[in-house]
Amino acid sequence: MSAFVLPLNSPHATREVAGGKGAGLSRLLRGGFRVPFGFVITTGAYHAFVAGAGLQDDIARAAGASSPEAIDTASATLRARFHASNVPLLLADEIAAAYSRLAAQVGGAEGAGGLPVAVRSSGTAEDLREASFAGQHDTFLNVRGDVALLDATRRCWASLWNARAMAYRERLGIAADRVALAVVVQWLLPAARSGVLFTVDPITGDRGVVVINAAWGLGDAVVTGRVIPDTVVVRKGTRRLVRSEVARKQLMTVPVGDSVADVVVEPARQDIPVLEPGEAGQNSGHRLSQLRQS
Repeated sequence: MSAFVLPLNSPHATREVAGGKGAGLSRLLRGGFRVPFGFVITTGAYHAFVAGAGLQDDIARAAGASSPEAIDTASATLRARFHASNVPLLLADEIAAAYSRLAAQVGGAEGAGGLPVAVRSSGTAEDLREASFAGQHDTFLNVRGDVALLDATRRCWASLWNARAMAYRERLGIAADRVALAVVVQWLLPAARSGVLFTVDPITGDRGVVVINAAWGLGDAVVTGRVIPDTVVVRKGTRRLVRSEVARKQLMTVPVGDSVADVVVEPARQDIPVLEPGEAGQNSGHRLSQLRQS
């Protein structure tokens, strides 16, 4: 076990080490759910980067900002420092080694650029009952190669100090010295369909259903609100379809080169359901009834 990198299925991937997203994905993977393979660049790596780049004083000054204008200025200055700082060599080597192991685990690098991965921010203060931090930190898709992975990791760390994240913490009274950021690196599946699954209805609070938002292509357009997705509601115990709403899905996110882009969905597919009748309950699997009621 490294202080800087952990397998995603490690029991040591706690919220303090792997952030909220990393800890949740680790529990799902260890619980037998189908989660893409990956690894976690821990909060220890974040702290090592900050110390190596001498960013502690800059962070302390940024943490003192409270007005919107001061937050914007502090955020821009601090993020520029993050982007301009080098990742310590030992840490960079560990990340590259973990990326190589992941490529071998899923069957080798895909294409000349290397295995495509999603590089996802995972803050220690996110996914709490009182603070979701949804959309506050950055994620990068279809990242390929060691150099691009290090750059995306540094940009994730810097996103802890996005103006929107700083303002969110200020509003909730979360002190800057309570936060750190891990990075989850996962094999990016070539998804033809994707979306978001809620284990509690986010509108009604009903804990007996699963709500699925689904669209064509990668899920980025769904989570950022660039497309209105289909909505499917399934009863947990019986997997019975409760409600299905088909939206007009005019765009989708697809891999392009070493990044992603939005493209227009062909007209014939814009108004048809992403999930066929009965498919939502089937693909959610026999574990629907085991999903945590929270």
